Amino acid sequence: MVDEAGRVLALLCASLPSFAVALILIYALAVALRLVPVAGYGDGHLRYLILPAMSLSVFTMGTLVRLTHASVLEVLGQDYIRTAYAKGLSKSAVVLKHALRNALLPVVTVAGTQFGQLLGGAAIVETIFAWPGVGKLVVDSIYARDYPIIQGFVLLAGLTFVLVNLATDLLYAVIDPRIRLGARARGGGDDHG
Repeated sequence: MVDEAGRVLALLCASLPSFAVALILIYALAVALRLVPVAGYGDGHLRYLILPAMSLSVFTMGTLVRLTHASVLEVLGQDYIRTAYAKGLSKSAVVLKHALRNALLPVVTVAGTQFGQLLGGAAIVETIFAWPGVGKLVVDSIYARDYPIIQGFVLLAGLTFVLVNLATDLLYAVIDPRIRLGARARGGGDDHG
């Protein structure tokens, strides 16, 4: 029952766009419950960052939870998991040390690509919450036809994508030691023929 409720919640989170989540959170947490400020950045306190951060992260969180769940279930059916149980390991040790580590490769891949959606969603969320960030600057620059700012942002976004993809590829070797990088994968790099 808990598993089904978690899957439904993750599906709901993955289905809502960031601007819809922003409006729901504004009504629930800022207007109805008065827990956080609605917009702006006030005195720079972190409470002004809660709603924008939650709005941006809900979609990514829902997607990653669904993918992690599916990937772990797939790995739990493998032979080496049955072997780990046969050796007498506890369920938590099998899931955390064997299954989760091997299930993380597709999750890391999708997390790296989801970073781009965070950049795209930031412009909308910053506009909704009147947060003076790069996204709002780009939206204002588009309206003002300030081409150098727009070009600079596109260059920055492209560089960010390249660096995030590089970090994702390097993280593969940390998660799964069987993956080798560079010359070591070709046989140590000593022979040139």
